[in-house]
Amino acid sequence: MHKSAMLAAILIFLPLAAQSATTVTGAYGDLKIHTSGCAITASTRALICNKSDFTSADVGKTIYISGAGASGATLATTISAYTSPSGTALYIPSGSYLHHGLNWTNNNLKIDGDSFGGTSLWAFDVTNPGKTTSNAQSTGVDLSGAGYNEVDHLTFIGGWTGFADMAPVVNVLGARVGSSGTALAIAHIFDNDFFLTQGQYDVLLYGYEQTDFKDCHFEATGPSNSGVLYLSAANTPSIKSPYATVAAPINSMTKVSVNGARTAFGGAGKLVVLDQGSSESDYSIAIRDAYANLNRGAVFLSDTGSGALRHISLDAINIETNACTDCRAVNVKGPAWNWKLENIQFYTAGSGLSVPPYNFAAGFLDSVALIDSTGQGSANGNSQLMAPSCAGSVLHLGQQQPTTNCSDYAYASGIRGVLPQVTIGQDQGAGTSTSWRKLGTFVAAKLGPGPTLIFSEGVGSNSNANQQATSILTLRTGNDTAAPNLSGLSVVTLQGTSGIFALKAVATAGSTAATNRSWDIYLQQAAYSLSSYSVDLPQGSKWIPFNVTAGDPGPASSTVVLGSVSSIAKAAQPAFSATSAEIGGSPLTAGSCASATVPVSGATTGMAVDASPVTYPGNQFFWKAYVSANGKVTVNVCTTLAAGGTPTASVYNIRVIQ
Repeated sequence: MHKSAMLAAILIFLPLAAQSATTVTGAYGDLKIHTSGCAITASTRALICNKSDFTSADVGKTIYISGAGASGATLATTISAYTSPSGTALYIPSGSYLHHGLNWTNNNLKIDGDSFGGTSLWAFDVTNPGKTTSNAQSTGVDLSGAGYNEVDHLTFIGGWTGFADMAPVVNVLGARVGSSGTALAIAHIFDNDFFLTQGQYDVLLYGYEQTDFKDCHFEATGPSNSGVLYLSAANTPSIKSPYATVAAPINSMTKVSVNGARTAFGGAGKLVVLDQGSSESDYSIAIRDAYANLNRGAVFLSDTGSGALRHISLDAINIETNACTDCRAVNVKGPAWNWKLENIQFYTAGSGLSVPPYNFAAGFLDSVALIDSTGQGSANGNSQLMAPSCAGSVLHLGQQQPTTNCSDYAYASGIRGVLPQVTIGQDQGAGTSTSWRKLGTFVAAKLGPGPTLIFSEGVGSNSNANQQATSILTLRTGNDTAAPNLSGLSVVTLQGTSGIFALKAVATAGSTAATNRSWDIYLQQAAYSLSSYSVDLPQGSKWIPFNVTAGDPGPASSTVVLGSVSSIAKAAQPAFSATSAEIGGSPLTAGSCASATVPVSGATTGMAVDASPVTYPGNQFFWKAYVSANGKVTVNVCTTLAAGGTPTASVYNIRVIQ
């Protein structure tokens, strides 16, 4: 077993060939004794001292370390490398090392392993020996400090499959330390490192800025993962360093770069987490050239709070989810400003997703998206990218599901061409009975006209033009004198048979204020109703679509308004038809007619009649037809010429128009 130890080590530097600094010819008088305390990993050449007067000239000299040899004897070895006045390079040879918590809290460290996966540090049953913060959570490796550290070619393992209870809460911690939030922790490098945990957090950085991860692997296989890369400004989980005093929040968490074609993320739960809290201090984060494998409801990137997230870049990321139905690429609560999502592919199999792969609950603003998703479920009401607003954003939504529910973007396109800026989405009845649906929420910018929703709708899709209808929904605010502050709400069908049975508006959140400006709109629809709609909004107003099944909002009250439902449409009806007996063949005098009466079922007086001969009677003759009695049509063939004549005998085709 290899353990970290804190040593009050005496370090003696002599020339390699010297036996005595005072008696051997050619020896140098540069003996140094260091007693401020050092940490060493047993059976390796890894050594770090809190303070030292090392210089680059000490490389190659002999070093004696008290208590670090076998059975507590003095270890004699050679200084192999030098990093800075406050840190010496640590090299850990290839192998698997079991430890109970490593204290690497220092500055200017250069810690190097043998290779990617070659040097493995296993944190089991972590007690953090020598810790100075008694109530700190268990931490596998603590790298908290001010900065300029580099950690390369190491594997950090917290627990193991089947031993989740032995894993530390945090596998690798990098936190800003100091008496105030003005302390800095900057300029760190992780190169070709592998992080794997069964615990709650894999890699947690708190105010550990200007950090570069190159070709690193982040993975969690435990039952309760809260982040394989947790980037914190707010320290929401109240993380403590076992060996140093962590600066109080809020800190900034900026300039983190994760890149390299070997970069990979995997696991369930949350992978990359931005812990901004209510601040706007998580920003300038970039992840590029990465592969991610998600399962069991995993989210590639999420956040913890309500603060704005600015300048986040995800580029050339391939996300696979197997047959996960509730996995997401992005799910954030805070407003997303100036994001750049480029060349992201999100794949799933099986029945498709039950959630939107990209969800921005507070808006996707002044941003750019170049994304594509497969496996998006078609009957769940979700678009590929969902946000209440995409103001100022450019959306390229790809080939598979080029859909969004926001309507205020600057530009949007997909494989099917430019998406209309007012397109909101689809509303669909369910089952074999009528149902209520919450269509969306209208937020007024000022009094007066509300939104105009134009529906292309109908009931079913298995017949003819009788199932097509066009309806218009309009709303008008009140004048701030009485709740719920609506003066009108109606839907009118212009043509066809509508599937909209009833309409109601409810003051959002049950507001009873006379100056209420927000209403939830509900429709009662026929079974198998299918509709799409567009929204025309007054300037500054907002429409937030929901399109979900809901209950009846209830009777009219101080919070509920009943809308009117009417129709000015008259559906086209088939004409009644018949054929007469032959008319003509006998001479007519001026002003006389030949006639025939034909039974036509359904014809009523007042209906229009059209008749036409099979054989033309002649230029001096004309014909007319009318409903002479219910169920009967009379056709007359006449002449007004003084000479009269004989019309050619012909049957007449009759159409009675309803």
